[in-house]
Amino acid sequence: MTPSPYIDRKASAGFINSYSTFNTGGGSGGSASTYPNASSYGYNWTDGSPNLTPNSAPAYPPTKTGVSLTGLHNGFQFKVPADTTLRVLHVYVGVKNATGLLTAKLLDSSAPLYNSTSLDNPVGASGATNGIYTLTYRAASPTQLQISFSMSADHGSGYVILQAATLAPAPVTGGTTTLIDDNASHFSYDNPRWTRCTSTTCDSTDSPSAYNGDSTSDNTTGDTVTLSFTGTSVKLYGVKSLDGGIASITIDGNTLDPGYPAPPDTIDFYASARTGNALMWSSPTTLSAGSHIVTIKVTGTKNVNSTGYAVTIDGAGIQN
Repeated sequence: MTPSPYIDRKASAGFINSYSTFNTGGGSGGSASTYPNASSYGYNWTDGSPNLTPNSAPAYPPTKTGVSLTGLHNGFQFKVPADTTLRVLHVYVGVKNATGLLTAKLLDSSAPLYNSTSLDNPVGASGATNGIYTLTYRAASPTQLQISFSMSADHGSGYVILQAATLAPAPVTGGTTTLIDDNASHFSYDNPRWTRCTSTTCDSTDSPSAYNGDSTSDNTTGDTVTLSFTGTSVKLYGVKSLDGGIASITIDGNTLDPGYPAPPDTIDFYASARTGNALMWSSPTTLSAGSHIVTIKVTGTKNVNSTGYAVTIDGAGIQN
């Protein structure tokens, strides 16, 4: 497929390369067909080619077509740049009479592979099922993020659809956000019962994967970990699991700043499916710039559906 007329770009073309077709078993995925979206779906931008004629300023005529592909395990593939800059990629796709498989892979292998089969369209459904995958990522070195969207199950004359993709730096509000792993010096675990877990042991089944493929966990009542940081706010990330328990949390000895809404003073680490890099808690937005300490404690209590009391730390995001 040549880019025109199947691909419309913003004027700053080149960050998202042209797609190719493939088969997960190897080789080409065949030839794609133009897919006409319903009139309610369209994509537009404020500069670019070939859509340069205003429809109603400042908007431009929306692109209302995509490309579709039939055949089990056939799909679309493209690449975007990756380095230490935090970026957000939106991938707009669809399925008809099929289940789609989205795969994201950093080519420097600095993060685990991400797979999702969440988009499904059963036989007899009215029209296609459309979805947006939002991927926030960065790599350890200059490389590329490879995106694949293929048909993992064919329910009968099925096909997958690629509609659009957008790429932008991750938004930063009021300063710079620094992401740290669970083994960073900011974290202080009070005893050896806090157990380190890597992608080669228990975190390999996380979906999505744990940050950097690792985490630190404890299930003993009263055990604590502190997070020390200098900044104006912090977000705590963890791993939610079937055996997740409940932790208590305070910041600078308090659960909130007086006069402002409180974040929860307990955190539930339970989930029916193991999920890494999950946002567990955000500090109040009213912290003064300076040094702060967050304390997380294993309470020995749990969700009624949980099978255990595990508190699993995955990392943090510090706003400077």
